[in-house]
Amino acid sequence: NGFQSYSTYNGENRPEPQRKLNANQAWFEFVPMLLNDARTGAPTHDFAGGVLGDNEEENNHVAVDSLCIYRRLRWGKLMDVVVTDNRSYRSPQCLAADFHKALGLPMNTLKLVEIADGGRDYDDGNPPEFLPYGDGATPNPARRRPAGTILGKEQKEWFLEQLKTSDATWKVWANSVPALPFHIDLASLPSSDFEDSLFTIDSWRGYPHELCSLLESIGETGVTGVVSLSGDHHLHAAGLLKARWDDPNSPLVCAEFSTSCISAEPTYEDAFNAARKKGNEEFALLVYKLENDREIPVWNLTLQDGVAAALSFQNPGPHTLPSRSGSDRTGMRYVDSTAQGYTIALFGASELKVEMVTMTDVTTPFEKAPAARRRAFFSLPVWEAGEEPRLTGPVFSGPPPFPYDREGT
Repeated sequence: NGFQSYSTYNGENRPEPQRKLNANQAWFEFVPMLLNDARTGAPTHDFAGGVLGDNEEENNHVAVDSLCIYRRLRWGKLMDVVVTDNRSYRSPQCLAADFHKALGLPMNTLKLVEIADGGRDYDDGNPPEFLPYGDGATPNPARRRPAGTILGKEQKEWFLEQLKTSDATWKVWANSVPALPFHIDLASLPSSDFEDSLFTIDSWRGYPHELCSLLESIGETGVTGVVSLSGDHHLHAAGLLKARWDDPNSPLVCAEFSTSCISAEPTYEDAFNAARKKGNEEFALLVYKLENDREIPVWNLTLQDGVAAALSFQNPGPHTLPSRSGSDRTGMRYVDSTAQGYTIALFGASELKVEMVTMTDVTTPFEKAPAARRRAFFSLPVWEAGEEPRLTGPVFSGPPPFPYDREGT
């Protein structure tokens, strides 16, 4: 969760410019990457090093500026890969760890994140003086801050220019953190005053001001064929993106496929452990269900179709899964939070085909690669300016994950 040359362990923003310099040098010397190639048209540069002094701000700039890796890579007529650096230029997270608890909130609400991330630009330059939570007397800590950013001003302008000027069929965004709406729609609970919330603000959804600006620009300029390939959340997920997820009139402008990890624990395990360790029975209902001595990963249903769908499944008796109204609203089409695996994307002249592979056990030593447990297939045809992208799938080879294993029952 670091940013620029700062680490964020133990909830503290600690300057580590020498560590950043060392990391940049190690990356440059180890990764066989061609930088400073004029054909890419990108402002990349080789490792420049630098000398650190006594000034924290200057040291931060020296470390960050020692290597520039955002760039555009061309593959024939079909594909431009636009690589962004989502750590070196980002602002710190808009809220301190556990800040929501002081306001009596179970998680960071979308509204709280929008206020904090928007800073002085929130509500067209009219941010609230106090936060609308608790007793209403907590000052807004972001009232005078600039809006948050992941890309930084220069990289953001460069990124949009690359998309706008590309004549390739597919503009592939090599995007290290997801933009998909991993929301917990607590507001859907009847007779409650909960608000829709986020379980992490380290992804693009923790920087909604800039994300909205990027997606609006893609839509307004009529750029087509934009596909984000991301990771970091330790799950398989796929969906379509729009600038304002809660506005039914906001058009879909691009697709995202977020691939899982190979060796790290999947997201479901983190959610399961949090529910069990904290003894939070209400949260546990959104995470898992024990059925005939089998552990059902309800977390998939919560992330994809919403809290109401998860609680409906928890009710005793025969189950009919609710319709996917949540997915239609947010653009989420697929979540497998138990997955460990990889993704293959095949870009063709008229269609993108994606195969998300979930492997069998990879937690024990092996000599031969473990077999695939399942494969989820998607297709995304090329679309024209003025059209919305149309994503079909998943179609499965192998046993589907929950809740797809229950469909039609």
